[in-house]
Amino acid sequence: MGRPFTWIFRFFRRFPVFFYLTLAGIILYCVIGISRLQWNNDVFSIFPLHASSADYTAQVANMRANNDIMVLLHTESPSDSSLRVLVDNAEWWEHSVNSSSYLSSVIPDAAFRMTDSLQRVLYDSVFFSLPLLLNGNDLDTVRQRLDNAAIERIIARNNRLNSGFSGFAMRHFNQLDPLHLAPIVLKKLETFQTVPGLKQANGFQVSKDERNLFFSFNAIYKDKEDPGYRALNDSLTAMRQVSEKLFPGVKTYLFGAPIASEINKERSFRDGNLTGSLSILLTLGLLYYFFRRKRITMMVLLPSVVGYGMALATFGFAGVPIVAMAMSSATIILAMGINYSVHLVNARLHSDNIEDAIREIVNPMITGNVTTVAAFALLIMSDSLLLQQFGILASISLAAGVLTALLVLPQWLVQTNTTKAEVSIPWFGRLANYEFHKNKWIIGLVIIGSIAMFFPASRVQFRGDLTDLNYIPREDRAGYNILENDLGFNLSRTNLRVNAPAPDSALALYNEARRDLLQIDSTALIPDLSAIRPTATEQYNNQAGWSELWADSLLSEKKFFAASLHGGQDVVRFLDRVKTFDTIAVPERLTEEFSRTILSKFMKNEADGSVSLNVPVTGHFDLGNQDSDKPYHLFNGRYFATQTAKYLQQDFNNILAYSAIIVFLLLFLVYGRLELAILAFIPMTLSWFWILGIAYLVGIQIHIVNLILCTFIFGLCDDYSIFMIDGLTKEYATGKKVINKDKKVIIISVMVTMIGLGALLAGRHPAFHSFAILALIGLAVVLILSLTIQPALYHYFVTYRTNKGNAPVTILSFCVSIITFSTFIALGLILSIVGMILKWTGLMRLAFIRYTFHLLVRISCHFVIWITPTAHHVKEDMHYIDWKKPGIIIANHQTHIDLLIMIGLHTKIVVLTNEWVYNNPVYGGLVRAAGYLPGFSGMEHLLEQARKQIDLGYFIVIFPEGTRSESGEIKRFHKGAFFLAEQLNVPIYPVLLHGLNLGLTKGDQNIKKWSSVIRALPAVAPNDGRFSPEYSLRGKEINHWMRREFEKIKEEKEVPSYYFDTLRKNYLYKGPVLYWYAKIKMLGEKLYSHLHELIPRQATILDLGCGYGMMDYMLAMCSSGRAITGVDYDEEKVAVAANNFYAKRLNIRFESGDIRHYAITNYDVFLLYDSLHYLKKEEQTALLDKCAQCLNPGGMIIIREGVSGSDKRRHFNTRLTERFSTKILRFNKTTGSLKFIDEEDLYELARRFNFTVEKRKDSRISSNTLFIIRNQRPV
Repeated sequence: MGRPFTWIFRFFRRFPVFFYLTLAGIILYCVIGISRLQWNNDVFSIFPLHASSADYTAQVANMRANNDIMVLLHTESPSDSSLRVLVDNAEWWEHSVNSSSYLSSVIPDAAFRMTDSLQRVLYDSVFFSLPLLLNGNDLDTVRQRLDNAAIERIIARNNRLNSGFSGFAMRHFNQLDPLHLAPIVLKKLETFQTVPGLKQANGFQVSKDERNLFFSFNAIYKDKEDPGYRALNDSLTAMRQVSEKLFPGVKTYLFGAPIASEINKERSFRDGNLTGSLSILLTLGLLYYFFRRKRITMMVLLPSVVGYGMALATFGFAGVPIVAMAMSSATIILAMGINYSVHLVNARLHSDNIEDAIREIVNPMITGNVTTVAAFALLIMSDSLLLQQFGILASISLAAGVLTALLVLPQWLVQTNTTKAEVSIPWFGRLANYEFHKNKWIIGLVIIGSIAMFFPASRVQFRGDLTDLNYIPREDRAGYNILENDLGFNLSRTNLRVNAPAPDSALALYNEARRDLLQIDSTALIPDLSAIRPTATEQYNNQAGWSELWADSLLSEKKFFAASLHGGQDVVRFLDRVKTFDTIAVPERLTEEFSRTILSKFMKNEADGSVSLNVPVTGHFDLGNQDSDKPYHLFNGRYFATQTAKYLQQDFNNILAYSAIIVFLLLFLVYGRLELAILAFIPMTLSWFWILGIAYLVGIQIHIVNLILCTFIFGLCDDYSIFMIDGLTKEYATGKKVINKDKKVIIISVMVTMIGLGALLAGRHPAFHSFAILALIGLAVVLILSLTIQPALYHYFVTYRTNKGNAPVTILSFCVSIITFSTFIALGLILSIVGMILKWTGLMRLAFIRYTFHLLVRISCHFVIWITPTAHHVKEDMHYIDWKKPGIIIANHQTHIDLLIMIGLHTKIVVLTNEWVYNNPVYGGLVRAAGYLPGFSGMEHLLEQARKQIDLGYFIVIFPEGTRSESGEIKRFHKGAFFLAEQLNVPIYPVLLHGLNLGLTKGDQNIKKWSSVIRALPAVAPNDGRFSPEYSLRGKEINHWMRREFEKIKEEKEVPSYYFDTLRKNYLYKGPVLYWYAKIKMLGEKLYSHLHELIPRQATILDLGCGYGMMDYMLAMCSSGRAITGVDYDEEKVAVAANNFYAKRLNIRFESGDIRHYAITNYDVFLLYDSLHYLKKEEQTALLDKCAQCLNPGGMIIIREGVSGSDKRRHFNTRLTERFSTKILRFNKTTGSLKFIDEEDLYELARRFNFTVEKRKDSRISSNTLFIIRNQRPV
């Protein structure tokens, strides 16, 4: 993957003008694009855009359109003149707003108080609409007032009011409505109060203690992005300052979404500038501390700055306004970009040249970048505009940042010295070099903590209410307390919403909802909109009732009575014109003033032509369990927050799931192994649980802002995991200690990010604090997991095992081991319980029960082997065992599986066991119940029990080695088995077990693939003349005989196909390309079977051009008598070949060297496989001459080369293949052009040294030919 970047590097070095033009183009793109950037200050960008609930969407729309601004005037030191001062202050506000051309345009029709003229308009509107507004209950009240006694009391009261101080103000209402019918309707409007418990003073709303005065108005700016919004906020703030100077004892507080939005925006920008500057300074300081080079320190910042600049510029060119809150991601995106730069600089400091550094770092860097960008790109699927833009910003920034790091930085890192530039920091070096994964206490704590964190993490609730993140200036917090606590105003009050095609149907639905809700809570305050505007049907019904009430006889009677009373003339005049009301109050035509004054605050025409009503209500209602079938819905701030949390959490969970799947698939694609993908993915998953768990334990609320932060931390953990896997893989492949370099970079990256994000704590906005605290926790978790759990898992499943000579664990072997051992343990426990019950009850003495139990044991052993899919075995020559004649069965002991195999041979078998097996807690009960022999007991007791088993017709299985063989070879036999056979006078049945040690090696619990042979040898009778009659000598002789027979099996079975699975696992986890290359190479070479057949089993071999050593290992594994030395020019290949878990068992070694100058000594076989064509012709001749001179008598030189003089088409294929491997994939290094041999040169060599030449075609599609040059001199 590094070749394109090294090519671009060389191109820019050769033509620097193109480099600077590219750099100038990037700068120009950023400058122009950012200059066109537009801002979106809409705080509602957080919320889902297309929620499935129409009701939720309507709530967002209503909140977006809510431009109410509330003003609270508060007297800090109450006195007798407090009320007068409050009213004067309010009148000053009223005059200032109305006299300002700007404010009067922004706040039209501002009604600060209920003036006399407004009261008269409202009263007149209600009075002349009485026939339409008074329902049946109201008309009953009217009938009570038409009682003569009631009329007399009303007229007397009117006379008193008209003659009093306020008579002038009241005379109009008493003359217009002497029976006070309009107040019947007006009383219903008391539930419409904005703040409960207020009274009026000069038309203003005042608290009962006369310390607070409250008024509100509505601004005309419907769009939160309107720049005039800021001007309005500035004007109101300036007025507040003037007001507090003019009225020193009165404190002024401003409330409302427009005010809060502007305050939070301004605070965010101020804090952003402060913390951003501080973050950059601290980051530069820390980078300089680590690198001590000003030039490197500044360069490290460049890619992240360029990446973020290009992301912003892209928004500018696209003309898409960027959500202001999305800018809060700047710090962490810049920190993630720095991560790439630090890796490149670190690689350069440890490389001889910049091209080596690029090749070393490009794979993990691109892999980490692609997976992280893919995860963030999926945020585009979110329904939240904020999340979408977060995803776009992060994706573009990181992609552009990594390209800048790989294309631009190398041009400035050319001259940087290597180790001289690295500053020694003792504490940092000790931290990076410490092997946390080998400290069992640390790993134990991390594992326990990870398990423990699952429980609190599962209890974390997503919070949609962002009020805690709302910045409230210190001077305004008292105002919120007064408003909510003293006045009882609920800022998140409950609203009742209905929607219908027309106003009348909306009102009808509202009235239905009001009746339902009053049944739930009879004390609820729910405005009666029918008092303002009944439906058309209700208006007609009310009018009919009104007409029916005023019968002519009633009017005549009441007018006569009123005329007889002093002051009754107003009543008479009212009764005279009551019949004319029907002509004034026409149904469906309520006065415009009436509707506009009251109803317009609640009724709204929607974009789809429908009409909605949103009315504030007070009561105890369960908003979470509303009936979705009802035509109305209740909502408030808390319920809205719950719904928001639900939609955002669903949205985020889906994206998180998709991101996890995409990242995992990309990891699998890159690594080519499911195991490495899982290993890289585990820290990401654990970090998620740790962060959420700690957040829950310390009380940090998880909401949209810090949840987005969690995604960035997930991305950082992704990068660190990939770099750790890359370092661990390189270290495992070559044996070189390289992981500490990656650990250093991860520590630097985390510390730089932590100190950068920690600067956010200097801000005053709560969102910055929440962001920073969770970020610091998350980064600490990521660092701990990266340095501990991932290396520990890799060490446990890979390097710890290979260091002991065992194959690394694979998913298949892991699952097979779990299944097999679980089945074994389960069956062992069951049979132990059953066996002990049968033994305690005495049933085991019955022959049938005893046989049945042994049959169950045998079937269980067969089942355990059968359920192991990687187990393959064959039985040979079983006829040598006479199952009718009990005796001693002896077998070599390779693994635990031997016991299952031997018990499965026949039902009537008991085993001689050691003390550990006999008392095993899992299957010890089975062993004792089945009558197995305790080998640790005294010989006299053992002999007695053995005789009983023989007499019952049972065979005794004994492993005379006494313990399992680690190498698989047969070790010395103990004499106990032969003593028993002599004393019992029974035959010995030898059985050879071969291949089981490949499936389960001693000291290993990982079951691998195996193909085994169970071969019976001819029985040894008590008087068998082939062996000594004395049991001790007989044991030694049988041991030697079984060893010889075992060697025959090895020679027969241990062919290349037998070792293929083991050999391919030597290249597992050393890089996906290497593993598949080795596997395909071996299969393409037919597992080197022809060489195995050609080369003697006892030989010294020198492989010139050994590569990764697959051929040498296969030859050495197939015969322990072969001593092989491999030499190759490529140091990396030699390191990979030498670092092989099976190498300790073989006589094999590898050296790095130039075969042209290698000091060759005498060998039986020289191998030159596909290596001569990398040499010049004279070098080929010189090398072959040296091989011929050092070839032992009877030895051979085996050459496999493409022959230049062969078929042109085939030779073209050969050259094409070599070009592919040297120029494109670069598997093989070359210093010059390829020179394929001429076979005549080989025949000439044979003539000069009196050797023979055998020629064999080695390929059907290429010119590769196998030449076998033999030294005919006798040994």
